[in-house]
Amino acid sequence: MPFTPFHWGPTSLIGLTWFRRFDFPTLLTATTVIDFEPLLVRGLSLDYPTHGLFHSFTGSSSLAVVTAIVMYLLRDRIRGIMADFTLQQDSSFKMILWSSFFGFYFHIVIDSLIYRKMNPFYPLKGNPLYLVSPFYMYLFCGGSLLVALFVYVMKFRRNT
Repeated sequence: MPFTPFHWGPTSLIGLTWFRRFDFPTLLTATTVIDFEPLLVRGLSLDYPTHGLFHSFTGSSSLAVVTAIVMYLLRDRIRGIMADFTLQQDSSFKMILWSSFFGFYFHIVIDSLIYRKMNPFYPLKGNPLYLVSPFYMYLFCGGSLLVALFVYVMKFRRNT
């Protein structure tokens, strides 16, 4: 997707719906961090695929571990920020690690559905997941964000 906020729709909806199963800030961070690859490729005009190694399950796994470690080390600061939104959590490293992997892999699935040139199963070439028109994916992601905002208001902000 051209802009990471599109990924926040379905990711937020999943994270808010299953709030006890995911570390919400890690989930959002993981689905965002991965798009630094296309940002650098395009921004620096690199001779490299826009969705390269890190947009594969193999390549993103190392980033998922690093992201989980950083999020775990910053968890106390993040908890304070999330409390302002009534989204504070006391997550274990295991939950943070799971959320990081889920965020990266979910991002790859979403992108794989609309970008033919991706190799999500690198080192295998090709993209068997390419199935959806970008228009419908953007519609799905935007709609998911609206539903996520509704879930947030109803579930987390209603009692404040």
